Order: sequence, then structure tokens, then C-alpha cells
Amino acid sequence: MKYTQNLNMKIPEGEDPIEITDITDNFETIDTEMAKKADSTGGDISNTTIKTVDTISAEFPIPSAGESSKTFLGKVKKFIQDFNDFKTGILTLGHLVNNGQTTEPGFALDARYGKTLYDLYAQLNANLNNKASLGTNGYSGRQIINAASGVGNQSYLSAQVSIRAPYDINQAARAMIGFENKDRNAGALYLEDDGRLKWISHEGVVKVIDWT
Repeated sequence: MKYTQNLNMKIPEGEDPIEITDITDNFETIDTEMAKKADSTGGDISNTTIKTVDTISAEFPIPSAGESSKTFLGKVKKFIQDFNDFKTGILTLGHLVNNGQTTEPGFALDARYGKTLYDLYAQLNANLNNKASLGTNGYSGRQIINAASGVGNQSYLSAQVSIRAPYDINQAARAMIGFENKDRNAGALYLEDDGRLKWISHEGVVKVIDWT
């Protein structure tokens, strides 16, 4: 009597008598083992080994009914791979900060901090309205400069008000201060290139200020 390798069913050999009970036992073994297999109506696949899965190229594939196990699991595998790649580029709530001091990479400012930045910008803009800028600036009211400055041959560098003309670029330029009595008269005090201080009126009359 021989026996099958997997289910150990009986196989008569040579002159072995064929017993009905042996045939019955074989069918019962087959029936029992078949009941353990999964089919379209259900079954337990917890111990089933999937040796290969299909290679799926589509992004975030969705498994569907009627597919083979290797196609179904191939899609599941590809979906997980795509999600792992995707999540490295998404921003989660845990990586939002509500301050302007975080320097750690991978974090972003919460939208709530936008109001703080706007308020700071508005205040800075308001402060700049009272500051001089390049070009022509007009002031109203009194301008007071309070700074300690000694007297010496380089006082022009530390004076409370210092006016510099780009003589090195344009030799017609002079350091000067303008004065105006609106709708009455005007003039300018300027430093000539020979070192003398001069006054020129709005009528073009030039006078040298003689300190001797």
C-alpha cells in the first residue's frame, strides 16, 4: 500500500485488495481539506502564502472585486509605497508653529502668526513715515537734534548736522543749506571750494562771509 505525499491517502499497489473503506477514507480526506480552502464564497486564507504579486505602475491604485490575489495585493503594495512617498512632502498640524523664532527645518508658520507679522509691518510703516528717505523730504513742526559733539579740525564728521556734497564726482557741487521766507525772500549758505563760506540770495547776489 502506498500513501500520497500531502494528504496521506491510500493507494493500493500490485495485488493489494481494493477496500471500499480505503476509498471512502480518501474521499473524506479530500472533502475535509477542500473545506479548508478559500473560494469565491469565503474561506480562511490566514496561512496562505502569496509568492508573487503583480507590478503596478499606476499611482494610488484602488483594488477592486474580481481581481486575482496577486493583482489585489500588488495594488495594496503600490498604494502604500505611494503614500509613504507622499507623506514626506505634506505638512501636518504638528509641524505648524505660531512664533517667529523657530529655526528647525521642516516646520512652517501657522496662519495665525500672519496677523502678528501684519501688525509688525504696519507699525514699521508708520514709524518710517516720520523718517527721512532718499530724495526730497518735507518736515513740519520742530526738528530737534540732541547729540554731544566736540570742536576740532574734523568737527564736520561729528557735527549734529553734516552736509556733504559729492565734489569728487561733480566739481560744481557745494555743501549748502537753503533758507526761505515763503513768498518773501530766500537764499542759501554754501561752502566754496576755496574754503570760504558764501551766501547767495534768491536774486543771485553772492556775498562772502568774512570771519576776520
